[in-house]
Parts: sequence; C-alpha cells; structure tokens
Amino acid sequence: MKTYAIIESDLRHDCASDLITNLTTSQDLAYSQRYSRKIRQDQSLLARAILRKGLAEQTDTSPFDWEISLGQDHYFKADHIGGSMSFYISISHSKHKVVVAWSEIHRTGVDIEWLDPKRNMNAVLGQISHPNAVIPEDLAQQYRLWTMYEAYFKASNLEPVRIPVALSQIVCLKPDDYVQTLALGEGNLTFETWLNADYVTTICYTE
Repeated sequence: MKTYAIIESDLRHDCASDLITNLTTSQDLAYSQRYSRKIRQDQSLLARAILRKGLAEQTDTSPFDWEISLGQDHYFKADHIGGSMSFYISISHSKHKVVVAWSEIHRTGVDIEWLDPKRNMNAVLGQISHPNAVIPEDLAQQYRLWTMYEAYFKASNLEPVRIPVALSQIVCLKPDDYVQTLALGEGNLTFETWLNADYVTTICYTE
C-alpha cells in the first residue's frame, strides 16, 4: 500500500490556466516571483494549484485551507490551517511538466526531467559523481540517475554534494529495476522511477 500521493500536470493542457487562476493564493503568486522567467513562474503556480487540489480531494477540505511553507525542520510542508493535518511535500518542474508529491508519513523528494538530447549529461554527471561511480551510457538512464540524485537530496534534506556510489550502482547494474530501497545515512530510502515519453520522474521517500 502506497503511503504517498503524486500528481503530474502539463502547462499545455487547456485546464492549466484555469487551475492557476482558480486555485492559487497571493502567497503562491509571491513565491513564484522568485523566478525571473515567465515559464518558471507558471510552473511554480501550476504545481501549487494541483497540490492544493490534490490535498483538498484527499482530505475533504478546501484547497485554500492549506499553508505551504518551509517547516522548522527545513522540509517543505503543507499544513492545514486548523492545525489538524500536516504533509511533507515536494515539487519539481521541467519544460512543460510539473509534478508534486506529498506524504503524511514519509519525508519525500520528487524530481522530473525532460530528456534533452542536446545536453551533455556525461559532463553534468561527471562533475557531481563520486570518483568510484560509474556513469551509464544510455541517455534515459543518465537522466534516471540525475533525478534520483535530486530526489535523494530533497528527501534526505542534505546539501547536494556527490552522487552516492550506491545510486549509480542501481542504474548501471539494475537498469530495469525501477523500485529499489537503499540504506543511506541514518535510514532506508526507497526510490521509484518511471519513464513517460521524453520525461523521467523519480520519487524518493523515507522508510
């Protein structure tokens, strides 16, 4: 039984502008202004809109009953204004896609990336990989490793440093195993990864 929820949306969908207009707050708008590019602002607003919609549907509350902020434990959270519920949340966006995840139990990190064929992922991963890590040759697997790296640091609340060797071993040794639990740091982290057309998404959550 899954103990997290995840929603994906697309800025190109007809409903995207309606969601942004009808389900975001002045605080959401203010947060989006930290981005200089219009598409990034829209990504941020759509993500918060679908997060509010998903939380409201799951908990039978209003989309505007939720305060989205950085908690005292330095994890992003959605807190019910009545004080009765709190969820760990994670948001990611790439190109036209946005994805949000939340869990009442698990610290959660999510990342989505568009598979850009022109991006030199060998160079990108080479700069952040542990010296003993092996970088996969396949582009999709390279992006899979990148999303696992991003999701890992969101869920663990660590400063991004080097990709742990264990993550590269998952991708290189088990390229078709898209659910994997690892003992990293003080506890176990579970990774789930999937490919959808030209995007790859990974969610990571604490056990």
